[in-house]
Amino acid sequence: MPLVELIQKQAGEIPVYAAYDCQYRVYGAYKQAGYTTETMTLFFCMKNILPGTASIVHGRCVIGKNGFAGMNGYMPFDVSREELIKRIADTHGLSYMVTMIASVITILNPDEMIFGGNVVDQDMLDQIKARCEAVIPPKFLPVFRMVTDNECDYLEGMYQMALELKVNIEVWALSNKIKKQVLLRFTVCVDAQKGLLFFMQTYKTAKDVEKKLDFAAILTSIIKI
Repeated sequence: MPLVELIQKQAGEIPVYAAYDCQYRVYGAYKQAGYTTETMTLFFCMKNILPGTASIVHGRCVIGKNGFAGMNGYMPFDVSREELIKRIADTHGLSYMVTMIASVITILNPDEMIFGGNVVDQDMLDQIKARCEAVIPPKFLPVFRMVTDNECDYLEGMYQMALELKVNIEVWALSNKIKKQVLLRFTVCVDAQKGLLFFMQTYKTAKDVEKKLDFAAILTSIIKI
């Protein structure tokens, strides 16, 4: 489904931007770390879905031709993708994860590699690091780190990308959160898995407003505007 095109028709001049959710997550973590020229990779692994990575190189997200960069779960393993998901979910997929991680390290040579999701814990991360050290010279290995609040990084990444789109469209809107009219700047960011996040930066209040809305609410807001 051409989601961006469909929303863009409704949004008019309001820019609509779509990205793989892990790209938002790693971009938020990159910004939070204060990096500007470093390379950071996120390995994100959740139960019941294929794992994947996303990387920032010199401040820019590695997207590829059409957003497929980092989809390591599609690498040619000796099992089907369905079986890969199953093995990783029950913690028997360590060797597959190490292969994915080592492939990224040899290609991008990141400064730091962070781990998010609900599969990898600190004990597993220690095993991953040990296995990587067995095949890659230690001086070429990144710093390995668990992410404690990747949801915060996710929102930060969305917010930073929205700001960097340099949106200058000003509209009046009623925010249900603050219960009064404020002058807002709108950027619509699309996430394929969770729907939309609608970020609003205020001009007439002391505190910026961030609000996460569902798909229907955002379209309704856009149409009303």
